[in-house]
Formats: sequence, C-alpha cells, structure tokens
Amino acid sequence: FKGFREAPPHQIAAVYDMDGDLDRGRKLIAEIEEKIKPDLIFAVGIWALQAVVSRPPSVPVVYAMVLNPPSVLGADAKNVTGASMNVPVEQPIRLFKQLGPQVKRIGVIFNRNRTGYLVRQAQAVAREEGLELVTREVSSPKEVVAALESLQDGIDALWIVPDETTLSQAVVQQMLLFSYRKRIPLLGLSERHAQMGAVFALSFASGEDIGRQAGELAQAILSGRAPSGVPYTNARKVYLTVNLKAAQKLGLEIPQAILARATNVIQP
Repeated sequence: FKGFREAPPHQIAAVYDMDGDLDRGRKLIAEIEEKIKPDLIFAVGIWALQAVVSRPPSVPVVYAMVLNPPSVLGADAKNVTGASMNVPVEQPIRLFKQLGPQVKRIGVIFNRNRTGYLVRQAQAVAREEGLELVTREVSSPKEVVAALESLQDGIDALWIVPDETTLSQAVVQQMLLFSYRKRIPLLGLSERHAQMGAVFALSFASGEDIGRQAGELAQAILSGRAPSGVPYTNARKVYLTVNLKAAQKLGLEIPQAILARATNVIQP
C-alpha cells in the first residue's frame, strides 16, 4: 500500500478491510461503487481479487500481491490488471541454463488449472534456450509422489513452480528427498525452500515495489489507457538464494556467474 501511494501519488478516497471474508468483500465493492464512486479500485491480495471476480465493479481494478492472477481472473476479465508476485519465467529457465550443459531436461509438476498458463510460457522460453521441460500434471497434492516416481531418471533438475497444489511443506519435503536421492538440483520459490535444502530459490524481493508497480499501472489507466491495454506485471525485484551446503551434498559446483548475482548464500 505504501508503494502504491508513492508511485506516483494517488488520492486515496477510502480504505476497506474485508477480513478474509469473500461475502464481506462483495458487499464492500457494492458500497464503494454506490457511496465512494471512485475512478479506480486497488485490490491487495488474492481474496480481494476473488471478491472483484465474483462481483465485477464498473470501474477499473488494479491488484497487487497476487500469485498466478490468470488462474483467478480467467479469460473474461476485461477491466482488471495488476502487479503479480510471480517471478518472470525467464529467470528460472536461464538459471538452469547457467548450470552448464549437463542440465538439459527440467522436471515440473503442476496443476493445469492453476499454472498451466505459466508452464506454457516456460516451455517456450526453454525451447529458445535449448532446454526441455518434462512435465507431469496433478490435480491434488496426493498425486505428487507418483508424478515424481514417473520422472525417475528422465530429468537433470527439478523446479517447484508457484503452484498451490505443490507448495505444502509435505510436498516440498518429497521433492527435496527426490532431489537428494537422484542427486539433481532443486529450484524452490522462497528462501525458506533453500533453507530446507533446495540448491536454489528465486522469490519476489519487495512487496513495496510490487505496490509501486501497481501504482504505475493505475496511473496509466487514470491517464486514459484502457485496462485491457495495460498488461499485468511480474516482480521486477527478485531474490536469488543459493545453498552451497546442499550443492556440496549433491556434488554440484555452482558457477561463479550465479554466485555473483546471489542475494543470499547459505554456506557449508
């Protein structure tokens, strides 16, 4: 919210807290439209965006701090854009590329309804980089173990995509065990994943900057651009955590080019 107000400054007419209650969120949207009559609504977090989707307001909406917004919005949202928490897919793919020619096939387990769009984007980037994504679809966390076993010796690295289906601690632990058993690097999406044993983690670095991105999108709309012509953004500030202790256990040497841009290095 601080970042949104700063870049550039906006006149905030009113602030509402839906307390995680979707019905309350719908009622607040109705109240905002009837009483405040704003030029734009700023929705912070996935619950606020879900409220917007369930009761679309007549004014433009800019969101922030949402993971995988296309899976929330669907194809019909015309009056909404925003700043997501996602790391651009180019970054993990190029990180794998930097590991060296021994990494060619990257394993990905995902739920099509949540991150199918992201996996398609990543496949296109991987092809450009001469890499291949080996994918397995799951519909629930309990299917992950079987999906991992089906990958077995067919991959050189494993990537935890930002898919809620695979983000529970139990599922991450299964992926870590697979990584160590097969002696292949695992890329997580939070510093916590690296602390748990992933060799790498890429994560958004600043909620304030995501708010600032949302403020810039809002300014574009308030200056006359249609929301449909203002594409949503991914995180532009990203943390890279490298776990040298985990790399050592896997017998993996981390290139200096990767270490040079790491935000945090976990030493052996």
